[in-house]
Amino acid sequence: MAIILSIVGGLIVIATKSLNNAATKKLNFFPGSTVNYLTGTFFSLLFLLLLRQRIEIFDKIAEIPPYYFLGGLLGLLAMLASNYTLHRLPVMHSTTLIIALQMLTALYIDLFMFNKYSYLRTIGALIVVLALVWDQRIILEIKKKEALAEKISRGDRIE
Repeated sequence: MAIILSIVGGLIVIATKSLNNAATKKLNFFPGSTVNYLTGTFFSLLFLLLLRQRIEIFDKIAEIPPYYFLGGLLGLLAMLASNYTLHRLPVMHSTTLIIALQMLTALYIDLFMFNKYSYLRTIGALIVVLALVWDQRIILEIKKKEALAEKISRGDRIE
């Protein structure tokens, strides 16, 4: 079940990135991001009510360690970073970069919180990052060649 939910979650992340990008393009960066975050907040509260879960957070808010609230802040920052970069990078690059950095962060957490380290996983994450950099360089070279071909076809002077 966990694998199926992970797959569904991955599909939802890509769909979310596309929708967030569309809102950001239509409304601009901060208004589009705000709409996305407020919508998420609204539906979180709606799901709590529909699932008839007792909202105990208000009873126990004083017991919650302050650093737990960083999850919401970090989620907001991750969404803002994704919205900012998505229309500057192809969806595949943006997603791959996020996954690679999640892998490296997980390795860091495993090492420093659980005293576990995997050389193979580190190499795997670095291969993903290097492949992304390599692919981006290839895309830039193709764009340069296309721009040069366009200049030639227009009869512009080539320097």
